[in-house]
Amino acid sequence: MTEIVVTDGPGPRVHALVIGVGHYPYTGRGHGRGAALRLLDDLPAVTTPVPSATKIAQWLLGTERSAPDAPMGTVDVLISPSPPNPAPPPTHREPARVRLASGERADVESAAFSNLQHAFQRWKNRCDSHADNIALFYFCGHGWQFGEQLLLFEDLGANPDRLLENAVELGHIRALMRHVRARTQIYFVDACRELPPDLIGLGSTPGVLADVPFLNGPLVAIDSAVFFSTSPGHVAFGEPNASTPYTDALIAALDGLGARRDGTRWAVTSGSLAANLGRVIEWRRTSPQRRQQLTIDNLSGQAVLRSLNGPPTVPFELTCLPPEVPSPVAVSFHTLNGTSDTDAVHVVRGHRGTVTAGLYRIEAQYLQPSRYDAAPVFEFVDAPYTVVTVTATTS
Repeated sequence: MTEIVVTDGPGPRVHALVIGVGHYPYTGRGHGRGAALRLLDDLPAVTTPVPSATKIAQWLLGTERSAPDAPMGTVDVLISPSPPNPAPPPTHREPARVRLASGERADVESAAFSNLQHAFQRWKNRCDSHADNIALFYFCGHGWQFGEQLLLFEDLGANPDRLLENAVELGHIRALMRHVRARTQIYFVDACRELPPDLIGLGSTPGVLADVPFLNGPLVAIDSAVFFSTSPGHVAFGEPNASTPYTDALIAALDGLGARRDGTRWAVTSGSLAANLGRVIEWRRTSPQRRQQLTIDNLSGQAVLRSLNGPPTVPFELTCLPPEVPSPVAVSFHTLNGTSDTDAVHVVRGHRGTVTAGLYRIEAQYLQPSRYDAAPVFEFVDAPYTVVTVTATTS
């Protein structure tokens, strides 16, 4: 059992189920026959789920939540660590660990399907305790898209004649959660969504966590958005042994880059996260070829996921015009009331930096002020990022 209780007691809470499948012992070993053999052997080793799920779990466990937000209640964690290279037989592996807010490290259970069954039931029961609970689900590992999104667990292929019994449809999870009292249910899925041809005629049935209750009367409206890291038919990606771009961008968005201003309060809502997460991913992208195909389904509300204590710190990029004019040697940001100026920032063309979100008067200083000058720019620097253009004149 790896249910980490952060805040117990009555009242609404955030309850999270975090899963990272970084080890598939029955893949790439010539296990099974026919379509099952080909499907298992075509799944490559994957090393991104362990750091990704660990980072998400530690963020949930270590990030303070401010009133009036529901506090963090529980975090259930299943992580199957990647085996060492070369991989030993799947007899004994050290459990994955997550760091608690106290600094201690806690062992967590592997992401086997049997562990999922128990963890899901705990999570579901917790989420059903209050209508204002927030249910968060995160999965990183292998996936297939066969009508529904299939999430593949560690012991996939243990019985190749029933290949999918240790996989589960995301739609099945959501159907079970649809009968839970929590009105905010947000799903984050960082997995491939390809459809292998061998899967079409396989005839295998995915695993079942529980019977979906019979619908007796209308269901209560809920915010049940699903944030996929890629679109149907495409792969998810990341650098080996590192958290994925999707996960890093998700944490940055929850930390403030996905926030919006609501009167005097800044908050990350399901709607603002939907509007900004893709832009955060694109802003942070380093490879011109690897564009993340973020997809969001079932967005239906504006549930507050997290309130901020103040304006977030957001990135900006400075562009300087015209191209033939030398870049300014410094740029300074001044709030209109003059109370929180930033230091002058050394810049080159295309410079990026960070500043607290807000309305600024932005001034550029040139190496030859007698020759080059620029009128102040008035810009609201907003999440998730802002491009500031300074136009110089010559004398």
